[in-house]
Amino acid sequence: MFSLAAPSLPPATSAQVVFLVRPVLSLMDTIATFIKREERSGGSGVRTECRVVCVARRAVLCRT
Repeated sequence: MFSLAAPSLPPATSAQVVFLVRPVLSLMDTIATFIKREERSGGSGVRTECRVVCVARRAVLCRT
């Protein structure tokens, strides 16, 4: 698990990468930069699928 606050993410070495993020535009920009960098570099030779899962701050069921 890596933080998106790091200066850069390590290269993808697995077949699947999952981003668990809040729906914030700056985080989407960071993810897009990571994916573009992976495409330019050719990756690690493994075809990598990226998924973005947006999580809410508070679930509706938790509200009282």
